[in-house]
Amino acid sequence: DSHGHDIGDRALRVFADTLSTSTTDDMVSGRWGGEEFVVLIPAAGTSSAVAAAEAVRHGLAGALRSGAVPAFTVSIGVADSTQAPTFDEVLNLADDALFRAKQIGRDRVVTADELTAPVDADLYAV
Repeated sequence: DSHGHDIGDRALRVFADTLSTSTTDDMVSGRWGGEEFVVLIPAAGTSSAVAAAEAVRHGLAGALRSGAVPAFTVSIGVADSTQAPTFDEVLNLADDALFRAKQIGRDRVVTADELTAPVDADLYAV
């Protein structure tokens, strides 16, 4: 927001490109709204999803080395279909995990399993 719409649009394109190069063909990704994206990974459990999320996070760090846009980070919330009975509820869990990731310092992956843990940023240091 502090760099203007043009830079924001370029940052979104950098992130979308990162998603494209950091995910596999069986994953479906798209912009969910604003600056949020969603990635669906069929038949993946939490540990596989965390690995994929970390690949995106590290891929973004590499993409930003070019200096095409000011540095930014990605915070990721992960939930899987065993954690709630409906897609909307799983998505809400992932969103809650995303909020926790932002709350404890950003640039990290938080799973829905971690939502019951106390908020202690020292425990989540990257």
